[in-house]
Amino acid sequence: MKRRLSLALLLLVFLTAPVMPGSATSAGLGGGFDPTGIFFIGALVEIPVAEWIDLRTQMSIALNSDITGLMLVDISALAHRPIEFFDPFLGMGIGVALTPRGYSVGFTVNGIAGVRIALFEPVSAFLDVHYVMRFTEEGLSHGPIYEAGLRATF
Repeated sequence: MKRRLSLALLLLVFLTAPVMPGSATSAGLGGGFDPTGIFFIGALVEIPVAEWIDLRTQMSIALNSDITGLMLVDISALAHRPIEFFDPFLGMGIGVALTPRGYSVGFTVNGIAGVRIALFEPVSAFLDVHYVMRFTEEGLSHGPIYEAGLRATF
């Protein structure tokens, strides 16, 4: 049951986000790490839903050989206020953490804070701290993921 619900959330995030109304869509690639030494690579899509509110869907996969296959998928609402070529943001979201066979599926609640920096039209960089709380049958685990990457606006 949990696996089906997790897969349904995954499909919901990536199938509905690109078709939501908005003036511009951004897509990006990035990487990150957490203090325990896990490295992630991921993709994201951001869609404006109001003047200062964006919706971000993100999927990241762990690269470390001892935990390869850990996948984080989330959807977050971001409040932002552009200042010149800086665009600081804060947000909250929900998601799932899927691990390889023999491990677990967990639901996540996360907070995110960061900045987008305009490089040249239409490319910008992003830097953020993504704090994830993961709820599984084994209990609660939590910690930050430091992320950076590039995104393009269409």
